[in-house]
Amino acid sequence: MKRMYDEPLRNHTTFKIGGPVDVLSIPESEEELINEIKRCQNEGIDYRILGNGSNLLVDHRGLDEVVIKNTEACTKIEKESNVV
Repeated sequence: MKRMYDEPLRNHTTFKIGGPVDVLSIPESEEELINEIKRCQNEGIDYRILGNGSNLLVDHRGLDEVVIKNTEACTKIEKESNVV
């Protein structure tokens, strides 16, 4: 799992717009993705899932939360009601 702090989201959007996010988390497997979501939920941390970053406008002031960037390693996940 890679974590980046105060990472400008403009580096991760197609429009190249967006201020810093508190934490950008980049899981490298489905298990890491699920564990990161569970960690945020268990600790009451606000989070968002970022896909390809296309058609996304992020405020230049940034976000006070965790952004979990979905990678190719995590593209075959299906949500089950009892998992997350």
